[in-house]
Amino acid sequence: MGKKNTTIDLISVADLDDKNIYQGLKNIPKSELTASHVLVPSDCDLAIGGYQWDEDKKTFMPTLAYIQQQLSKG
Repeated sequence: MGKKNTTIDLISVADLDDKNIYQGLKNIPKSELTASHVLVPSDCDLAIGGYQWDEDKKTFMPTLAYIQQQLSKG
């Protein structure tokens, strides 16, 4: 009898809070992927707390606080 393949394929998705603010990424089994997940590359470099997922535009938009923070750096 051959060995069973027990490798679980993981996929990177955005970890969003209740306001759709990016909180990092998480890896979930590909079999658990749903339409509500937002796919991101495993090397995603978005600033945590700095971007909000816009469901209508299907993109991350910078938050006002993040924009203000970047402008104050001068």
